[in-house]
Amino acid sequence: MFLPKLKIGLDYHGVIDTDYKYFAEFATLARRRGHQIYVISGAPRTTIKYELSRHNFPVDFIFSILDYCLATGKIIQTSSGVKIADDAWNKAKADFCLHNRVDWHIDDNKQYCDYFTTFCCYYQTTDHFCYINGKPQLNFNLSVDNALIQLEKISAEQMS
Repeated sequence: MFLPKLKIGLDYHGVIDTDYKYFAEFATLARRRGHQIYVISGAPRTTIKYELSRHNFPVDFIFSILDYCLATGKIIQTSSGVKIADDAWNKAKADFCLHNRVDWHIDDNKQYCDYFTTFCCYYQTTDHFCYINGKPQLNFNLSVDNALIQLEKISAEQMS
């Protein structure tokens, strides 16, 4: 089975930070297999980069919703200060993944997944399953190798 190299997005808060060791091993193995790891989060890039380095977490690219909204002028001036519109904030991850051809994104916040046209897997911290269209698709209770095999298999099936 031929599988193209994938770009895999992982949310920082609520996914990576729930089990640094597991997801660092997942990212390491994915990169060894030729895939790229994108950490996609709301926090500033410098904060994410610092936290990832503290945990020796391998990453190819970091995307920050906050930095993106600041750079693209998606800031609203209000009487109490500045704000980013909910819609702009909530769809930023999906827009980034679409425009940068990120094949998968794993996030613990379902509202982000609602904006995706690419794969967004809703990660439940309570059972460590990732859901697509309400159905459990990836089991992160499995070994890192088996979880990655599941992700690759689903990708191969969708691409054939």
